[in-house]
Amino acid sequence: MIRVLYRWDAVQPGSETTFVELWSKLTRAIRAQTPGALGSLLLKTTSDPVRFVALARWTSLDLWTKRLEQAVEPEAVAALHEIHPNLTVKETFDERADLTTGADHMTRVLYRWRVKPGTEKLVEPAWSQLVREVRQNVEGSFGALLLRSLQDPHEFVAVSRWRSREEWLQRSASFDSQASELLSASRVGAISSEVLDEVEDLTV
Repeated sequence: MIRVLYRWDAVQPGSETTFVELWSKLTRAIRAQTPGALGSLLLKTTSDPVRFVALARWTSLDLWTKRLEQAVEPEAVAALHEIHPNLTVKETFDERADLTTGADHMTRVLYRWRVKPGTEKLVEPAWSQLVREVRQNVEGSFGALLLRSLQDPHEFVAVSRWRSREEWLQRSASFDSQASELLSASRVGAISSEVLDEVEDLTV
């Protein structure tokens, strides 16, 4: 599976509800009519209500690349373009592990980091172990999704799931375990994080 990350950094103020409705209509149509499409997850930044992030799921990069060959809901596409003419970011990732659980409308935290060359194979098992430990021992944790960039094999993104922003903020600053130490040792530079609210999850 692959994931495609879309980012809209400045949806027109006052058009947020319309944007969500159009995104939902278009996502459902693409999922129903386009080979390889497995839906998408829409998130909104907690710091700015006009900034949205979507994480689409596809069976392969080839089918995602060919998606434009089939016109789906052209009116919805045009309307979205009017609300926000350009996507600020569009990145593709290989889905490595999905350990998320929980109900709808939770908080997501998007992490991004780089690893040292030669340590890439250590990341997935150490990350999976750490996520399971946190999910079992930290109140409010509902797992995470691990992605690896298709453009840069040394770049990873994780999307963790929490019952609330408050419980994520109250978590331990660090989780002391061998897996955590391995991940820290493999990392280059700082890890960035961004808190987002779930708007709608249409992935399958």
